[in-house]
Amino acid sequence: MPIAPDTSKAGLFVGGGIVVVCLFVISILGIKNFAGRTTDLPFPNAEANSDVAALRKSANDGNPESQLSLAGMYYIGKGGVSKDIPTSVQWLTRSAEQGNVTAELILGLLYFRGEGVTKDLTTAKEWFAKAGHHGNAEAQYYLGIMFLRGLGVPVDREKAYVWLNLSKAQGNEEASLEFEKLNSQMTSTEIAEAQNMNQEKQIEIQQTIRTPENSVSKLLKEAQQMQNELREKADAAEAELERIKGQDGDASKILTKALPSVVTIIVPTGNDEVVQGTAFFVDDYTLITNFHVVEPVAYEDRLYSLGSGPPVIIIDDKQQVRLAQVIATGGGTNDLAALALSNLIFKNGDFLIEEPSLYPSLLLQTSPRQGQTVFAVGSPQSFTQSITKGIVSAIRTTNSGMEYIQTDAEITHGNSGGPLLNTSSEVVGVNTLSIEDVKFAIAATSVKEFLSNIPDSYKGVAYLDPSDFNSGSTGTQRQPTYKEPTQPTPPAPTPTPTNDCSEFGSHAFYSYAQSSCVCETGYYAKNNTCITVPNCVSNSTFNYTTEQCECYDGYLVRDGKCVSAVTLCGFMGKYNPNTQKCVECDYGSYLKNGDCIREPNCGRDGTFNIATETCDCNEYSILQQGTCVDGDLALKCGVREEFDSTTEKCECRSVYVRINGKCDWGKEYE
Repeated sequence: MPIAPDTSKAGLFVGGGIVVVCLFVISILGIKNFAGRTTDLPFPNAEANSDVAALRKSANDGNPESQLSLAGMYYIGKGGVSKDIPTSVQWLTRSAEQGNVTAELILGLLYFRGEGVTKDLTTAKEWFAKAGHHGNAEAQYYLGIMFLRGLGVPVDREKAYVWLNLSKAQGNEEASLEFEKLNSQMTSTEIAEAQNMNQEKQIEIQQTIRTPENSVSKLLKEAQQMQNELREKADAAEAELERIKGQDGDASKILTKALPSVVTIIVPTGNDEVVQGTAFFVDDYTLITNFHVVEPVAYEDRLYSLGSGPPVIIIDDKQQVRLAQVIATGGGTNDLAALALSNLIFKNGDFLIEEPSLYPSLLLQTSPRQGQTVFAVGSPQSFTQSITKGIVSAIRTTNSGMEYIQTDAEITHGNSGGPLLNTSSEVVGVNTLSIEDVKFAIAATSVKEFLSNIPDSYKGVAYLDPSDFNSGSTGTQRQPTYKEPTQPTPPAPTPTPTNDCSEFGSHAFYSYAQSSCVCETGYYAKNNTCITVPNCVSNSTFNYTTEQCECYDGYLVRDGKCVSAVTLCGFMGKYNPNTQKCVECDYGSYLKNGDCIREPNCGRDGTFNIATETCDCNEYSILQQGTCVDGDLALKCGVREEFDSTTEKCECRSVYVRINGKCDWGKEYE
């Protein structure tokens, strides 16, 4: 019996870093990139024009990505707003407090350097630690440097080893250099201790990614509070449903048919608040919602095996409160997440074992038409189900291949993750975002592709232990109501000799679903042997047919990395997927051999000449290291220097200081 080939994918979704759906919509509305940035801080490239009010509204509504974009505008003074560092820091802090990793990193950099804020290494370390625990490589590098040189913290070479190693593992070249230097200076005892700490830190970071601190302990409290509110609002919800039925016959029919398949989802944020959204069943135990709804407890582009993913609360149309588990998330503009129904239901103040009944699922309809009547179903007001009516205004596709439906059906924050239905109660899209009067839903075509990339072994009932969630059983004693599931998932009967896979090695096992031996996750079959899947760079996946790492669709190979076409061409640029080249570029960039090249800063005395790819200086200045400077100065700036047009001198960059005429880290960094 030969071993079956592994047809799963190592990477599921098209990632996009901080490029999320809100920025995609903003780009549709005409929001352009910054023409040039005067700082190396990783603010998103999003410059607003007349629609800056829409971005500000989204930020005020609590969208962390919009808050980060607005902070960048105020920091640089572009996009229709004046430069205002205090306001920028306020928006950064609001975004970071919601767990936005980029905002956490930028705040750490600001306090580390003393840019726009009073230099405070202790505060810098706190923000770096938050971003580092969320997996940010640059933050991990700075934490390593701080522990290595005693910046705001006592010198600790083991901790420096851990953070630099974590950053190095993600490809940070500066961290790699510092790590190799440190490793050569440490004793074998120190290295052994540091390696133990490194394993513990990796587990800690994985736990942080799985669910924020204290979020699981709050599930019980949130469930109890929701049941109380549901009782209070039951009459109002019933009255609202009767009003809808009497007002519109079509809406009444759609709502009555859809309600058993649609649930309210509640996600604790870890700071005494919750996020509310909507989800719906696409098969017996699998639900679809938006990634930004579950983002407080899950990370993008992730797969979580049954029983191990972040837990969330769902409320069905019969007001039953159950636990569900995140099993998959998208990334970038792929604002989708899949949930698995669990075996736990909330009754009498505790989560108890109760096998879930089969919920009716909604069918995906992948060919919507412009002008088609649609209905948005969700929970925009507290815990009541509601429905709004509209039409398909337009169908749009991003460079990465994501398909969106623009509609005039009312979509608010509580509708996020709910279905957009046609008159046959089929799903044409997942309600995602509303900015001003423009509403968007992710088209069913993209939803179907997202679901097809989730292996079957990750779907089904998530069997959870209620003692992990009930406040009265924090020790080893289990709740008396707990019992092991009578049919574990997936089923695992005692292997017979015909199911013995030992001849294929230790990483093969028998799959009853495929009736053959298959390889474990992280391995693939070749010549009846399980071979380790190589580590591919970010935004790429291993192709089991060609046995090569390949970039996701919409990503190009640049300098050994997979770079998003959106990053290369910009939001307002255009990318040709057939030639894999940019055909148009954002303002501030120019086209060269299919790539968008950022125009250099020519200084106040020059302009960039696209034809010659050089700066044209006026008659009073000369070209010096690519920048037009006063001809009388004839300055030559070093690698760690930059020309300051205010002082008209070469000044040290960022964290460097001048020592004996040269720019170096300085005593405080030694």
